[in-house]
Amino acid sequence: MPPEGGTPTGAVAQVVGAPNPRASSSPDGWVSGRGEIHCRRPAVRCHRIERFPVNLRPQPAKAAYYVSDIPFDNYTGPQFLAVFTFPFPPFRPISVQQVLVTGGAGFIGSYLVEALLARGDRVTVIDDESTGQFENLRSVAGHSALTVVRGSVGDAALLHRMLEGVQVVYHLAAAVGVALIAREPLATIERNIYPTQLLLDEISARHKAGQGIRFFLASTSEVYGKNPKPVWDEEDDLVFGATTRPRWSYGASKAIDEFLTLACARQFGLPVVIARFFNVVGPRQTGAYGMVLPRFVEAALAGQPLVVHDDGRQVRCFAHVADVVGAVIQLMNSNSTLGRIFNIGSDQPISILDLANQVITLAGSPSTVQFQTYTEAYDQDFEDIRLRVPDLTRLRQAIGYVPRYNLGGIIRDCIEAQKKQPPAR
Repeated sequence: MPPEGGTPTGAVAQVVGAPNPRASSSPDGWVSGRGEIHCRRPAVRCHRIERFPVNLRPQPAKAAYYVSDIPFDNYTGPQFLAVFTFPFPPFRPISVQQVLVTGGAGFIGSYLVEALLARGDRVTVIDDESTGQFENLRSVAGHSALTVVRGSVGDAALLHRMLEGVQVVYHLAAAVGVALIAREPLATIERNIYPTQLLLDEISARHKAGQGIRFFLASTSEVYGKNPKPVWDEEDDLVFGATTRPRWSYGASKAIDEFLTLACARQFGLPVVIARFFNVVGPRQTGAYGMVLPRFVEAALAGQPLVVHDDGRQVRCFAHVADVVGAVIQLMNSNSTLGRIFNIGSDQPISILDLANQVITLAGSPSTVQFQTYTEAYDQDFEDIRLRVPDLTRLRQAIGYVPRYNLGGIIRDCIEAQKKQPPAR
């Protein structure tokens, strides 16, 4: 059953013509008393709903709905979500949505695009490849429901064309990475604020004209700045450093994005959801912009030193991108989440030094740890955050969030993915 006090999310089908459907549940989802089939994993889809015998006692012959991320032709076990005793009724699939994903060729964006396509949506991607790459979408290249557009979200004319008929917008396009922010603070501010303003202006105008569009803003834990609390919740104050420290420009610019988004929600009634990502990691993530885990994995597999900044006692929480994307889609499927901000990530802390040592161990690497000052890594004005741990209470209450990956599983997944990469020339 759905989490207590929550609303059913992730519906993939509606049973019709069924008298008094019996509520049922499994680890992957549930069926409501209204006959709605719901899934906790967003990639799950009714590839085909079939009637087949299920050996359950005391009644061994029942009709079951096959709802899984494994096509029915490859079915090997009882991976269904719902069992009913009444004759097998017809079903009505949840309507296909027309979705726009900005930054869809990026690390998180590409996983989101794959999940949306897997559940049957039609998806348009806008990306200028400034930090992402269309190679990230190779697994869905040629998909009949995918349109990929190389362009900037700062192009007003392009946005106007691409929003025609769109029902949901996931806005992930942004400047990313500590290294990029430290090197190009002006570009960081411009990339984060101006395109968001353009996008919201266009969506708000369409909303007022009757085109219903849900809007998701990908924000960041950086908006908390250097708030001294040991655990951050969504209502905590945002505490930034001096403007002479370019490092804070990223968090400040994303905070402006949040203010813009919430202003449109209040002033125009725009249905919005904001998520603050905390150290999202996984295969495909590049270390080119300062992301720590891919840097560590690449160095460990090459037998090179793992470079740890300062003393390595900074504390972070790492979440697998598949868990994060799943949470994002579930948040956007629920009416109760509209107009709200959610932390998304893991709340299991680890120091960067311990992370480096764990990567070395799991990779079976002879590598050692090499320390580097912030001045050597960035510049003399750089200022870091020592502790970054999210409070996930709101997320758990809203969608029953339970991540599938622990840190060891995340690191192993990244190691195996890196091993499959062709050697650099």
